[in-house]
Amino acid sequence: MANGGTIFAGRAVSQLAAGRAVGSIAPSSVVNGSFPRNAALCAPVQQCCCKGPWTIGPGETLPLILDWSTWLNSLPGYNLNKVADMSLFDMTVNPPQPADPDIIKVVSGIGDDPEEPDNSDVGDLAALIPPTAIQVMFEVSSEARIGAQYKLDFGLFARDCEGRRITMRDCVAVVIAQC
Repeated sequence: MANGGTIFAGRAVSQLAAGRAVGSIAPSSVVNGSFPRNAALCAPVQQCCCKGPWTIGPGETLPLILDWSTWLNSLPGYNLNKVADMSLFDMTVNPPQPADPDIIKVVSGIGDDPEEPDNSDVGDLAALIPPTAIQVMFEVSSEARIGAQYKLDFGLFARDCEGRRITMRDCVAVVIAQC
């Protein structure tokens, strides 16, 4: 590059799609008075995987944007209401436990955080971004170990105009990375 040229620094912060569409059930044809069975009917239930991984570097403070539009668009009349609960777990210890806030913590980003951070209960620090997203701000120590893995676990409430409340649960894998 010649002198006087522009050097671009930093990296774009990506968002993740959260939740899952809720499908309706269409009636199937009845065969001899009973519903047809397929091989998957009695198959073991597979546990859902977390979204991500979403990466953040040592010494960074960045927002994770979770877009719930797929879920909400599958439920006509429902809108985001609030974060029901949220916790950040350290997945490098057995059993997993709340992440050490001296290494990584969820923050509000506006300075009104609790005096003693508690990653086991950080739902109040997440911000709703109408109409379909939430923002979770992470602050990572410059001493964070590259490759450390965390799990952000959360539930979200949505309501319709009649006041009916539904809950969706999800999780995101958060990894400390130096890119």
